[in-house]
Amino acid sequence: MLVFFITTSVVIGLLANRFILNHGKVTISINYQSFANEELSVYWNAGQGFSDVDYQTLKTDIRKQFYEFTISLNDSLKEIRIDPDGKFNVAVLKSLTIEGLTKPILINQFNSFYSNGLEIHENADFCFLKREPFNSDPYIIIKIPLNNTHLNQNFTKRDIRVLIACFLLSIGLSYLVKTKLRNLTNRIKSSDLLLLFLFFFICFNYFTNNTLQYYISPQSTENRRLTLKPGIDSLLDHPKRYFGTYTNWFDDHYPFKQVLTQANSLIKIDVFHTSPMPDKMYIGKQDQYFSGNELLKDDITGKRRLSEVELKTLYATTLQKQILLSKQNIGYYLTIPPSKQSIYEDALPDFLLKQLRGKKMLYQFSEEIQKNKANYYIELIGPLKTRHNSNPSEKLFYQYDMHWSDWGAFLAYQILINRIASDYSWVEKALTLNDVRVDTTYDEDADLARLILMHKRYKKERYSFHAPRLDSIKETVENGVFQFPIYKYKNKLAKGKVLVFRDSYSEQWKWLIASHFNESVFIWDQTITQKLIDEYKPDIVIQENCEMFLFYLFQPFKN
Repeated sequence: MLVFFITTSVVIGLLANRFILNHGKVTISINYQSFANEELSVYWNAGQGFSDVDYQTLKTDIRKQFYEFTISLNDSLKEIRIDPDGKFNVAVLKSLTIEGLTKPILINQFNSFYSNGLEIHENADFCFLKREPFNSDPYIIIKIPLNNTHLNQNFTKRDIRVLIACFLLSIGLSYLVKTKLRNLTNRIKSSDLLLLFLFFFICFNYFTNNTLQYYISPQSTENRRLTLKPGIDSLLDHPKRYFGTYTNWFDDHYPFKQVLTQANSLIKIDVFHTSPMPDKMYIGKQDQYFSGNELLKDDITGKRRLSEVELKTLYATTLQKQILLSKQNIGYYLTIPPSKQSIYEDALPDFLLKQLRGKKMLYQFSEEIQKNKANYYIELIGPLKTRHNSNPSEKLFYQYDMHWSDWGAFLAYQILINRIASDYSWVEKALTLNDVRVDTTYDEDADLARLILMHKRYKKERYSFHAPRLDSIKETVENGVFQFPIYKYKNKLAKGKVLVFRDSYSEQWKWLIASHFNESVFIWDQTITQKLIDEYKPDIVIQENCEMFLFYLFQPFKN
């Protein structure tokens, strides 16, 4: 009886806190006038970044001006993001009011905040919003003042009365059903009831938590887009696909997913000394973490090799890019950062070392392209592996991350730029260690440690290389491909233009390469198109494509 009373009290209290109490709630009122019936969304960041879970969407009406969003938080509010409908063209934003923080906030000037895909024109009375052409995700991010991010944690008199009413209701319900409960417990063992309760609690936890919000799950740390909930209309057309997608969505959004993942990681690493997710990452010698990327594993074990046709096709598409660019007097340079598995081969676990056989795909491609004397290819795997073998104490790759370190990236940058400088006299030779300042920092961005939720324990040791003459370099950021922005740099002390097609491995190269060119543009994509060439008119094109995504190089030059 006591257990039922306590359970009833907790459930009713949570329901009251979710739907009735003012405590722990923030109200965002937006004076917004649309000129079509669209959608208006508000995302909020409580310190974990924006996510696909923490948002609320309301339908707009051309006859309505005020839209109220109510969100439940635990501690603080760092920033909000206002997302107009992706199809909207123009709207008027007059003011934004936030209630529920330690101090109320009123904002009626928006030009000082960061925006994406929006033209903002302000006057004394309102802010006029216009969507930029070809932008499908316009938004404006409003940062909460640092001295006013915390919630107002005080209960109002009304909240106290509601809680007292909930307590009395719990007593009444317990009294009404006490006879039936006693009969039920006489027929069924308490242990069986407890197991039955736990079974249903685990199965329906997502749905009950979605209503009661008794547990706020942390933001996902996985470097991927979580599965979206499938529409009910697809159930009739593709029932098998619907239930498969629904299962993936449920797995991705189960509230205790990260707690259970972290517990599994601790047990597997500390007790069994093995990988918690052997299909996604594995642990080698000296506790080196390696990516479990399927292509890399098949490459290491010899299960996958480039066929003769694939080799010829890969070389032909690479040669095509060089020929088409050279006809426009544009230099083309291709470089492929090797994977950690290729350089740290000696640190691979024994079960993989026993399976090593044949030439890896990158070696196959490298030999093919060098056999044809393609001088536009800058080979990195040989120099970096030689460096590692002669100086194994140097950390060319991060211990708990799949990427090379700033140190490894700096060595690769030197090889690349010195090769370009040998062809173009106006390009200065690469910086040396005497030209840069090296700092060591630690952060929680190690991607393989983050994958198993051990990033707070196993932090990334960064060696930051600060290039000289940074004051002469100006950076601008524009919308790019998918979620990746385009970085542009102007350096008044250098000559020429370079266009870099890249991935994450050249992240540390941006400021370094910008030190050698008057204009530098970095695009996170591997598709070289004539449209981009005509737009940026580069003197040199660099294509950086990491080994993990070797097959991206099959994409030809597109008109």
